[in-house]
Amino acid sequence: MDLEQTFLDNLPLIERIIRFACRRHRWNADQAEEFAGAVRLKLVENGYGVLRGFQGRSSLSTYLTAVILRFALDHRRQVAGRWRPSAQAEALGPAAIRLEALLYRDGHTQEEAVRTLQAESGGTADEAGLRAL
Repeated sequence: MDLEQTFLDNLPLIERIIRFACRRHRWNADQAEEFAGAVRLKLVENGYGVLRGFQGRSSLSTYLTAVILRFALDHRRQVAGRWRPSAQAEALGPAAIRLEALLYRDGHTQEEAVRTLQAESGGTADEAGLRAL
């Protein structure tokens, strides 16, 4: 099997999986581009070692999805480190923990974090209350 040709033939699939992983982690355009480059590099390094590891026990699509989603977790840890909420956020409850995660772990601005929390609550979250947190 020509691994380079397999990589090139499946590049649209790889790009689609990368976009899925970026949406799942809610990465902005810069973060997504950085991750996409890291994935492409990881797939071609060591003579297409990831593709060489495919044993055919699933579809190539399933295999690549699992591999790329795992890369996404590793990439997130590498960039942001392991994140734990502060004791203060834990004392204030789930909304404070989520807000702190959006701000400090995910790198969102306060405005983005407030909008995200409002969207996640279906518009029931109080904007002034979230800003006060």
